[in-house]
Amino acid sequence: MQYDFACATHAMLCGRHGNIKRLSEAGKPGEGGRRVCVFYNRRHGCFKGDHCPDLHIKTSPNSTGLQHDLGAVVVYDEDQSNLLPREGTLVVVTISTVITPTKFYVTLPWGRLTALDVLDQSDAWRRFQAEESLEGLMDNMQDFYGQRQYDRDLTVLGFCEAIAARVDGRWIRAKVVDSDEDKGLIQVVSVDFGWETWVKETDLRDLELRFLHLPPQAVACSLATVAPPIHHGHRWVPDACKYFADSVLEKTLVAYVKEKDPSGRLSLVLHDTSRSEDISINQAMVDAGWARTVSADQSSWFPDQNISTSPSSGRASELISLAPA
Repeated sequence: MQYDFACATHAMLCGRHGNIKRLSEAGKPGEGGRRVCVFYNRRHGCFKGDHCPDLHIKTSPNSTGLQHDLGAVVVYDEDQSNLLPREGTLVVVTISTVITPTKFYVTLPWGRLTALDVLDQSDAWRRFQAEESLEGLMDNMQDFYGQRQYDRDLTVLGFCEAIAARVDGRWIRAKVVDSDEDKGLIQVVSVDFGWETWVKETDLRDLELRFLHLPPQAVACSLATVAPPIHHGHRWVPDACKYFADSVLEKTLVAYVKEKDPSGRLSLVLHDTSRSEDISINQAMVDAGWARTVSADQSSWFPDQNISTSPSSGRASELISLAPA
């Protein structure tokens, strides 16, 4: 994938929208207001040939894209420091995407509030109630983008650009990670749920600034003190990933935050409290033979034969429905 991306132009945008960064620059209308032809550098070239009204500019296969007439690209501020819970606390989580037991994403329906704050409906809980939630933001996106027509030139998409994407009929916040120009598809990752999928170019819209203030809600996590069995070659096999996914997806769980690493990834002990007796998901993985117990410093993002529960595997509607209530 070749992006219209110039690394040398990284800078911070200042002003009241402090959470917006200027990550890259992308191709804009060129000489005399003419745009660069999106088809010219594709495998079969531009079928209009010399009759094409747009500019035909050849780019190098090893280049990062077009380097003229640059313009700012809006990206997310991915600092989650005000969202993440403290080590040693119990919080409420919903697992939105599973890749492996040591690489999955959660949303925090009550933010960094402890489970005790939620149960007691504390002052902190009441203040949280007054803030905009992910569910409220997504509802507003459906209303706003449901009235907007396709109106952008996708020759200007930049890597990691903040974008609105329509997936399974719902509008979500996403960022661009790849593209297939021949098929007219763009690969995006949901910043609020953690999954990746491919969407049509016509299912993308510019993300309005009003939808940028809420930090990305997908929090990277791993199960604490577990690792793949040695006889599995220190890799998570598909059946282990499926067992874990079946145990946690579509459930609201209580999580003990055992560790928070410098990148913000949480190491969790998950508890299913929906039954008469609480179940430790970590211990259940060990008891079922899909994991072994290790010390905290041995737990890591092990190589995987993963099952990514995401829109590309038919789970988009289910994952989007996990927005906090």
